[in-house]
Amino acid sequence: SADAQALPIFARKYKTSCQTCHVAYPKLAPFGEAFRRNNYHFPDGRDEDFVKIEDVALGAEGYKKVFPRSVWPGAIPGQIGLAAVAIGRLTGAAGGDAKLNFAGAGGEVQLTAAGTLGDSVSLWAGIILQSNLTPENETINLILHRVFLNYSLFEKHSLILRAGRIEPSLFSFSSHRGLFAAYRFLNSMVLDNHFMLEPSQLGIEATGTLFHRLGYAIGVVEGGGNEVTAPKDVYGGVRYKFGGLALDGSQPKKNAELLSNPAPWRERSVTLGAFGYRGVARLKDATTEAFNDDRFLIAGGDLNAILGDFNLMGVFTFQRNESPKIALPSKPVHTVNGMVQLDWVALPWLIPMLRYEVQRAG
Repeated sequence: SADAQALPIFARKYKTSCQTCHVAYPKLAPFGEAFRRNNYHFPDGRDEDFVKIEDVALGAEGYKKVFPRSVWPGAIPGQIGLAAVAIGRLTGAAGGDAKLNFAGAGGEVQLTAAGTLGDSVSLWAGIILQSNLTPENETINLILHRVFLNYSLFEKHSLILRAGRIEPSLFSFSSHRGLFAAYRFLNSMVLDNHFMLEPSQLGIEATGTLFHRLGYAIGVVEGGGNEVTAPKDVYGGVRYKFGGLALDGSQPKKNAELLSNPAPWRERSVTLGAFGYRGVARLKDATTEAFNDDRFLIAGGDLNAILGDFNLMGVFTFQRNESPKIALPSKPVHTVNGMVQLDWVALPWLIPMLRYEVQRAG
């Protein structure tokens, strides 16, 4: 799974520190999570009070009163919403011929565009340029990371439609907003079924926050990793946050206090979630042309607890695949995944992590 990075685009728009929303790039602090859930607008309906670079209006407000007999007066960002991140890696190989490998020192550039288009619409688009160095030549791969449009149907962002290349919002955390290596349970396959929840899937999702602390998501997607099938994959998830800043950012502190908080990652809260995913994958052997449809179900729950400088995350998933092996189409497989991770903000620039993941199949 490709890494995602924080965007200085919003730091410019509000003229505030990146740490207002992030523990460290790209992990979100509680306020940053509320900002994301509010369609990239400041929580509590006070976005206009904090914007320093105004959007460019594309028509008079009066056009709204005569719509659809006029063009809806939209808006575009008042700045170029583009960010670039360069990633370099230096690797060493131990053993008989110990050596350094500089092939990945300048091997990846990520370009991301994001911004709000008025009060109701936001856009996120990201591509990755990746260099592959071989003894014969060097090639450049272009990867479409995630591209989606958000449309908020209500002022409080209780119902937001996301369409495009998205990652399903099943959990309170994801590899795209994590500090370390991708989570195994989001990027593992079962035998011949190449399906993975991440890095992204094509489809549409309805998401939002109700009663300040109850989050939900319902989606219909193509699925990932296999041939496109006629029946689409469907999923849904709910989560509730106890304590701390509400999911929509409405309580308990005012935005001004949150902006001046020197340690925005600190609070005392527990978020509990439950989810389910139902999909079908067409498995095909390129040599023999044999194929079968593997119907599968994923269900489970997750926990995200923040206790001051510590963040404890955990997830349990149960997956049942009806026929994930082309050669044995009638044999189902059951897979159990578990993950526990503890992050500690020892210093704002020093965050050690301990993670344990287990997978059992039978």
